[in-house]
Amino acid sequence: MPSRRDLNPAKLVKFLPNVFILNRNGEGSFTYRLAGTGIVEIFGKEATGKPFINPSNPNHDPRFNEVAEAVASNPCCAVVSCRARMETMGSLDIEQVYLPLRSETDQINRCSMVIACIALLEENPSRPSDRGKFLSMEVLDVEFLSISSAPV
Repeated sequence: MPSRRDLNPAKLVKFLPNVFILNRNGEGSFTYRLAGTGIVEIFGKEATGKPFINPSNPNHDPRFNEVAEAVASNPCCAVVSCRARMETMGSLDIEQVYLPLRSETDQINRCSMVIACIALLEENPSRPSDRGKFLSMEVLDVEFLSISSAPV
């Protein structure tokens, strides 16, 4: 199981704008530890330090928190297909990959998530900020993958 120290940002440069790391604050409670610039552009605001999902907000699908909790507590990986509704362009189909991360004390208390919307960006090259205000996001499908301890 990788720790945050095992991630070398220099080898992930092209992915970094679409990466964020969540801190697990307790069962089912996560905050953004880090959010890449692509994430900020899609959501229209800085996320670092803010709650991952606000359960009282009807535009937040609580299944995102459930997936993050499953990844952190089981540990496993998850691929999530979801749809973001944007003010001016309609919807944005997104795939997310959730990966567990160990802390320096060997606890799994973080999730790393990569948002991939490459297919859509190739079809519609407008910048996320040109797509209008982010309205909501919903989970369409989740696939959980077990983690093998086999060497790579």
